[in-house]
Amino acid sequence: MQLSERPHPLQYSFLLSGSWSSEQMTMVPGQYSLCGSGTFPQGTWKQSSEQRILEINVHINPEIFCALVGDESGELPQNLHHLIQKPIYECYTRTGTKTPQMQAVLHKILNCPHQGSIKRMYLEGQTLELMALLLEQESKFQNSSKEDVSLKPDKVERIYYAQEILHRRLNNPPSLMELARLVGLNDCTLKQGFKLVFGTTVFGYLYNLRMEQAQLLLQEKRMNITEVAKTIGYTNSRSFATAFKRKFGISPSNYGN
Repeated sequence: MQLSERPHPLQYSFLLSGSWSSEQMTMVPGQYSLCGSGTFPQGTWKQSSEQRILEINVHINPEIFCALVGDESGELPQNLHHLIQKPIYECYTRTGTKTPQMQAVLHKILNCPHQGSIKRMYLEGQTLELMALLLEQESKFQNSSKEDVSLKPDKVERIYYAQEILHRRLNNPPSLMELARLVGLNDCTLKQGFKLVFGTTVFGYLYNLRMEQAQLLLQEKRMNITEVAKTIGYTNSRSFATAFKRKFGISPSNYGN
């Protein structure tokens, strides 16, 4: 899809299944994107015709955002100024990995128990909670970017490539040493850089990614527990059940019931 240059509100989205890419970013399940207001440049948006996209997407008027987050005069904190730009400037974009707290809120949105006006109030409350969690991550990202100058752009690019490999090889992930070799870093730099960029260890990220994918597969109810475990790389269903319960506090057999 060819997209023209256009005015853009503040926006955040969470990709739950499928994938897509543009000149600005590539999105895979488990990621979120945060886009500030301003002008979004023209470009190409690509998605496989064979993939089902499930995404929670929220647009917020910049004036409303400033009223919610700013002080009495609507002035934003210094480390969030970049999210609100005039239309003559290109908008800010960044992708990140959703946290367990974000996942819990997304689950509430997808499984809203209310109807009518109460449903609207409930969903508005959840979208605001998501925004608060995102802004907390954005503040940490901005502060860490200013504090740490040792992670050069080429190393950041290699760390994002390591993330891509983990997504591609979910059912047969490489060891830490193999992953470091594949992206051209030593294992120490990979471990430190991955923690800085994504806020968790390589295997912590892999664990969350596997559990989130398992959650989606269980929601679809097209596979049994053994098949789900195998799809995300567990050869032992009992080990998978233990890991799933540790993550979500409920066994796979009871999930969705």
